[in-house]
Amino acid sequence: MYEKYYRAMETLLDYIRRDAAGPVNEEEILEEPPLETYVSGILWPKKRQRSSGENIVDMAEEEEEGAAADSGPEEGGEDIISETGRYKPSVMALSFVLPAGINTVEAEFEAASYQHYLKEIETEQGKDKRIVHCYKRQPLKTDRMTVALNRDKKQLIANEVYMRAAFRRKYKDGSSMWTISIENSRPHSRSNIEENCRALFQCVLKLYGPFCPLNRTISAVGGEDRRIQDLLCRDIYQYAAGHGCSVQWPEGGEVREIRSEFLPCASVSQMIAALPTDTYRCFRMDYWKDETKASAIAEMREYIGSYVRWKETLEKEASGLDGTYKETAEKLIRQIALCAERLYQGAAVLESSPEAWQAFVYANEAMKQQAARKRKKSPEDVAWYPFQLCYVIMCIPDLADPSSAWHDTVDLLWFPTGGGKTEAYLGVAAFTIFYRRLTKGEESGGVAVLMRYTLRMLTAQQFERAASLICECEL
Repeated sequence: MYEKYYRAMETLLDYIRRDAAGPVNEEEILEEPPLETYVSGILWPKKRQRSSGENIVDMAEEEEEGAAADSGPEEGGEDIISETGRYKPSVMALSFVLPAGINTVEAEFEAASYQHYLKEIETEQGKDKRIVHCYKRQPLKTDRMTVALNRDKKQLIANEVYMRAAFRRKYKDGSSMWTISIENSRPHSRSNIEENCRALFQCVLKLYGPFCPLNRTISAVGGEDRRIQDLLCRDIYQYAAGHGCSVQWPEGGEVREIRSEFLPCASVSQMIAALPTDTYRCFRMDYWKDETKASAIAEMREYIGSYVRWKETLEKEASGLDGTYKETAEKLIRQIALCAERLYQGAAVLESSPEAWQAFVYANEAMKQQAARKRKKSPEDVAWYPFQLCYVIMCIPDLADPSSAWHDTVDLLWFPTGGGKTEAYLGVAAFTIFYRRLTKGEESGGVAVLMRYTLRMLTAQQFERAASLICECEL
C-alpha cells in the first residue's frame, strides 16, 4: 500500500545527496567551483602540516601496562578526533571495537577531486568568445587493502592522501578500540582555483571485519537523561562512531561492514499509544456523563492497579541488572510509584469533592465534542489514550488544592508528534476552567491557562483547537 511513498522518499533522498554532496553524474564537468557547488562530504586541503613521526603509539606497550583493566584513550586517537572537529576539516575518521585476537581490518576509500581547465565558448550572438573556468571530476578509488593494527602510523593511499590507524584502548575481555582516519594532506592554498583542485569530494570510507558493539555499559557522563536513554536502549547496539561524519552498518546479525556517511537518514515509525477501551470503558469520553460516580471511580482505580502491577514486573526485571543500570532503573521505578500515588490521590479527590467531580464530567463532555469534530467521528466513538486521561487525573489534586504536595511540580508530557499531547493538555485546561467556574463563580473570570508555541504554524493550529474547546465549554 505504501510502496510508492517509500520509493518517493528514496528518490527525494537521492536528489538531496546529489545536491549536497554530489556527483550529479560520474563524469560531470562543473562551471562553478566545486567548493561552492557542494557542501557535504568534503575533506579540505590541510592548513598545517604535521611532522611524520608525531604521536606514534606502540600498542604492545599498552597491552603490557593495561592488560588487566580497561585502559584510557591514547594520545594518537584523541589527536585524530580533534582534527575532525575543525572548521573546514581535512580529516574524517571511524572508531570501532574488534574482538580479542583480531589485529587487522580491510578498508576501501573512494572520493573525487576536480581538475581545473579553461574552455572557450561563443556568446549567444556568436560574434565573440569568452573564457569559462571548468572543473572536471576525477574519481579516486582504492582497492580493498588490509590494514595491520599494530602501530599508530600513516599509510599513503593516494597522492598526498593518508590512512592512519590509531589505538584507543583495550578492554578487560581482550577486545580493543581503534580509530581509522583519512587525511587530505594536500597543502592549503590562497588561490581559489588550487584550493578547489586540492579538496576531496564525495568521500566514503568502508571498513570490513568482525566488529563488537561500542556501548556495552551505561555512560558515566552526560547527566541523568543520558543514563536513562542508555538503560532504555541497552539492547540496541552501536557498532561504530564517526568523527567529522556519521557512520552506518547493516541491520541484523553479525556486523562485518561499517561505512562513513555524511548525510545519514533513518526511518522512524509513528508511535501510537494503546487504546484498551474494550477492557476499560473509563477511557471512552462519553462514559463519565452517564456512569455513576462510584462505578466510574472504581473502574479507574482498577486501571491504576494494573499500572502498579506493571511496576512490579519492572522491579523484578531491575533486580537482574548490574551497576548503574540497576541504580537508574530503581530511580525510574520510584517515579512510577509516585505517579501511581498521584493517580490514586486524583481518584480520591474526584470521589470526595462534588465540584471536582462535576468539573471532570464537564471536561470529558467538552473534550468529547471537540475531539469528535476534529477527528470527524461520532461523539460515541472518541476515547482518551490512557496516558492522556491519567495525566488529567494526576493533575487534579494540584488544581483543586493549592496545598497539594505536588502543586509546585511542573509536569511535562513527552510523546512524538501526532501522539496526543495537546488533547491531554486541553483536558487539564478544560478541568481547570470548569473547576474555577464551579468554585469561584463570577470571580473565576480572567485568564485561566497560558499556552505558548514556538512555531507560527503550531500557534495557528493550536489556537484553532483551543478555541474549539472553549466554545464547547461555553455550550
